[in-house]
Amino acid sequence: TTVYQYARKNHYDTLQLNHRADKKTIKAQYYRLSKKYHPDLNPNDKEAHEKFLEVNEAYAVLGNEASKRKYDNE
Repeated sequence: TTVYQYARKNHYDTLQLNHRADKKTIKAQYYRLSKKYHPDLNPNDKEAHEKFLEVNEAYAVLGNEASKRKYDNE
């Protein structure tokens, strides 16, 4: 693990997951957090909207086996 890896935003932290989380757990947590921060449920909350975007970005990486493997090996 490099200093760069510690400095960059961690997708596991964004989804509040352990790096050993399986696909089912990742998906369930994504749905829980995306619902919590969804702009339709938080129409005037800019922070919630930003968090929603971060959750989507994290799931785009961790929800795909190939991109998750690549991310884990960086």
